[in-house]
Amino acid sequence: AHSDFGRAFRSFQRDYIAAVNNKTTVIVLGDARNNYNLPHEWVLKEIRQRAKQLIWLNPENRLTWGFGDSEMDRYLPYCDIVEECRNLNQLYRVIDRLVR
Repeated sequence: AHSDFGRAFRSFQRDYIAAVNNKTTVIVLGDARNNYNLPHEWVLKEIRQRAKQLIWLNPENRLTWGFGDSEMDRYLPYCDIVEECRNLNQLYRVIDRLVR
């Protein structure tokens, strides 16, 4: 199936936003390729306003973000941490950053 992050974010907002508070860390795992669907970045803005932090781990090379159907440039302003993460070494670096 083709990704539709905007639809997923709207569903999250509809079904789970009430559970997000200033103690919540929201982690998004994905490439932000939206297949030219509406990005609905307003949902990330709302999540960020409610959450302690919003972290996005993207498996794609950072140089590809924002090209083609990637909406990473639209989503990035609402995230506290955005990291390229597609292997264990990159995941270890993210974890080290979080526990410091």
